[in-house]
Amino acid sequence: MVKNWALSEILDNAQHTGQDVAMRVKKNISAVERAMKILELYLDGSDSFSVPDFVNLLNFPRSTTHDLVRTLVELGYLFRDRNNPRRFTLGLKVFELGGAYASSLDFVREGQSIAKAIAVKCGETVNLGVLQERSVVYIVKVDSIHPVRLVSAVGRRIPAHVTALGKMLLSALSDREIRILYGNAEDLETMTSSSITSMTQLLSELAKVRVSLIAFDNSESTPDVQCIAAPVYNYNAEMIAAMSVSVLMTHINPERRKELTKMICEGAAELSSRLGYGIDNLPLQGNQRRSEICMDRKVINGKGG
Repeated sequence: MVKNWALSEILDNAQHTGQDVAMRVKKNISAVERAMKILELYLDGSDSFSVPDFVNLLNFPRSTTHDLVRTLVELGYLFRDRNNPRRFTLGLKVFELGGAYASSLDFVREGQSIAKAIAVKCGETVNLGVLQERSVVYIVKVDSIHPVRLVSAVGRRIPAHVTALGKMLLSALSDREIRILYGNAEDLETMTSSSITSMTQLLSELAKVRVSLIAFDNSESTPDVQCIAAPVYNYNAEMIAAMSVSVLMTHINPERRKELTKMICEGAAELSSRLGYGIDNLPLQGNQRRSEICMDRKVINGKGG
């Protein structure tokens, strides 16, 4: 009887211990999730936030938020703004992680190399981006020699449907997948007066992109700037990224557009080739080679997607 009682006590204690451990693990996971939410607020391009900002934007308890911010500062993920100690900017640890991630990706290194070569040759801004949900994330940017301010920046997210990079990447999805991705929404977010505003318009644009293999942003994300994008494929024939060139509308004419389109097509094809996808195997129209598609009259006139 004593043995049965002892065994029952042991099992009961073990159960409570297990529950306590589970609660601590759950609490730690919750804290990690909240810390990540704080860091993700910076993805919209904002330079700094205060604790009240975190509390209001994330609906977190104030005391918990103070503890999380203090820990993130101690670990180097957040840094107190020198001009205003009540506000916090991203710390060096985030930069170090981003650098480590970028260095681990062959296509980022290769993309940076090719983008630099194109930028030197044409004097314009060259970007490389990937699709994340409904946004394009810039992973490479080589600036223009011209004093032009663009919305693109490495690590920044922009609505995919208003960028040439994003349209190219969205074109890899079917219309059904696009509608699901956008939650069957008909009205779309805009960034300029030229932005695509409806799902019908977006699907029409993407249909053109799938045919031409070139995407355009005609002042849709930045006023007075046109972007031209081409696809980047991996060895599995998957479109994993897109490369674009951005140019002021005042600096472009049919001949210049033709020249830039050819450069970005060849650059994207070169990057695809370095990733194991042969240029002769890229999707073509009829018997055209990849570089010949760039010279299509509709593309040259900026009437493609």
